[in-house]
This record gives sequence, structure tokens and C-alpha cells, in this order.
Amino acid sequence: MIDHNSTDDEQIAALKAAWKEHGRAIFTGVILGVCVLVGWNYWQSYKLARAQEGAELFSQVERALELNDTPTMESGIAQLEGKYGGTPYLALGKLAEAKLKAETGDYPAAQKALSWVVSNANDAETRDLAKLRLAAVHNAAGNYQEALNLLASGISDAFSSLADEHRGDAYGGLGQLEEARAAYDQALQNSPGAEFLQWKRDSLGDAEVTGDAS
Repeated sequence: MIDHNSTDDEQIAALKAAWKEHGRAIFTGVILGVCVLVGWNYWQSYKLARAQEGAELFSQVERALELNDTPTMESGIAQLEGKYGGTPYLALGKLAEAKLKAETGDYPAAQKALSWVVSNANDAETRDLAKLRLAAVHNAAGNYQEALNLLASGISDAFSSLADEHRGDAYGGLGQLEEARAAYDQALQNSPGAEFLQWKRDSLGDAEVTGDAS
């Protein structure tokens, strides 16, 4: 410790001694701090660049989807898988792929893409969206019980109306009309005025009354 009452020469001598004893450690600490800062800035820049590249590639996938350009879309998704698997754009690309496959009747391919999103998407909202679309694909393919099992696995309340609508579709496909009516009624409570949903419910009519009237 430097004594502030000492002479200038003594203070200089003390500083030299302190530097000789601790200088290397101080210098090393400064260098490490600079390296950490530079490394952090590089990593942030790298992540930003990858996100921007992934976003541009996903835009190409979206354009291909609009044009029904399957080869270009599949090429874009393959690039997303190969280089940008850690970004959210791969999951979005898989959703786009599933949409095109479902529209062309290739339900197994749509199911595969959506199942990947359900298992791998980073955020819960994207996973829930994939579950709902996968349930719709199961219903379209006649896999009604699989749709019900999927919907029972837990979906956010924000999507409750869609989930209940898909349950109604599945129960209707299984011929369980009472359960289908109840599911559609529940969906309508959360989405009043939904015309197509109301049409589905009306098409089932009212539950039949059994037994003798008194």
C-alpha cells in the first residue's frame, strides 16, 4: 500500500514494486476482458447475420409456397435444415411445407413436417399452432382418434376455439354426434359469429330425445 505522506521518489519506487509484483496479472486480466468483449460482440453479430439470412431464405420459401413451386420450396427448407436449424425459421418453413403437402393431398408428408415442429419448435405458440394443423390433417386423412389424442396433449387457451372445433370434427368423423355437438357448442362460445363453425354445428341438428313423453 502506498503511503501518501511519503516523498515522490518513494511513491514511484512503491509503484514500480507493485507493478513488478502484480503487473502481469493486471495485464492478463485486461487482455482477457478485451477478448471476452470482442468475442461477445462477434457472437452477437454472427447470430444477427444468421437470423437475417434465415429470414431471407424463409421469404423465398413463402414465395415458393404462394406459387405452388414445390422444388424451390423444398430446396429452401433443405437449406434451412442444413444451416439455420437453430433459428425459428426452420419451424416456420416446416409449417409452410406442411400447408402445401396437405393442400396437394400428401397427408403423410404434411404429418411428418408438423410432427417435427411439435417436437422441436422453440416457442410454445408455434408448437400449439403445429398441433392444431396436425389435428386438422389427421381429420382430413380420417385419423380421428389420433386427432383427439393430439388435442388432449395440451394446447394454450388462446387456441381453445380452434381446438374444440377440431375435436368436433374428429368426434363427427367417429360418429359420436353428441360429443361433436358439445365440442362445437364450446367452440362457438369462444368464437360467436363464426359462420362456418355455426354451419358445422347446425348440420348435426339437435340431440334426439329418447324415451316416452309423459
